[in-house]
Amino acid sequence: ENLVPLSGYQVFTNATETISFTFPPYEEGLSKKVIARREEPEPNRFIVSATGLPYAIVVNSATMDGHQLEEGDEIGVFDGDICVGSTVWKPGDKNVVIAWKGNRQLNVPGYVSGNEMKFKAYSKRFDKEFELIPKFRKPEESRFEGSAYSVVDLTGKPGLIPEKFALHYNYPNPFNNRTNIKYDVPEKAEVTLIIYDILGKEVVRLKNAELHKPGRYVCEWDGRNKYGAEVSSGLYFVRMVSKDFQKVNKMLLIK
Repeated sequence: ENLVPLSGYQVFTNATETISFTFPPYEEGLSKKVIARREEPEPNRFIVSATGLPYAIVVNSATMDGHQLEEGDEIGVFDGDICVGSTVWKPGDKNVVIAWKGNRQLNVPGYVSGNEMKFKAYSKRFDKEFELIPKFRKPEESRFEGSAYSVVDLTGKPGLIPEKFALHYNYPNPFNNRTNIKYDVPEKAEVTLIIYDILGKEVVRLKNAELHKPGRYVCEWDGRNKYGAEVSSGLYFVRMVSKDFQKVNKMLLIK
């Protein structure tokens, strides 16, 4: 891939020899051309002030409950409780987090050289933060400025993604008009949720082969049938179907 004029680049190397870059000769009027550059998204959760003294951390991978972070999630690097660097996750590529050095005497926020790094992630889909466990390429890279730069793999187990399919009991139960149905989806799959009456007749389909990402879900039933009419008091059943998983739970509607 060619380097783009007027764009900045970071180069990481352990090589001791000289590295040379070649590029085309200067073209007359190049500075007058409009260069299209990709706009990088800014973190909204982990906000950091750049101090002008950067330290680069290359993140090879970042997983949550065994799944890669999703596009738009954020990673923050911390010195104690202070966030000193962050980035918006871009799948399918190595991500670089720039940590910024501070000066406590001058009240400039940032990391202190030699301190241990800590990491957190923010899941945009679940709107939650969770701790990440780092595995560094070298032990000395676990500290700010412990090396020329650090390389790390990050893993987290916040319990946001379940291990297996599940249909939980609705709440409240018994209920009056409205109730919530919780269910778990451990992998990308289509989910069907159907309400039946005591005679086994279909009342309404809350989900009809709807594609779900891995996660924990809540679906509300408002006590109405597929025509929008309120149903009468009595015993009802909710059935969940997804891949090879099927389960039925009882629900009691009392008015």
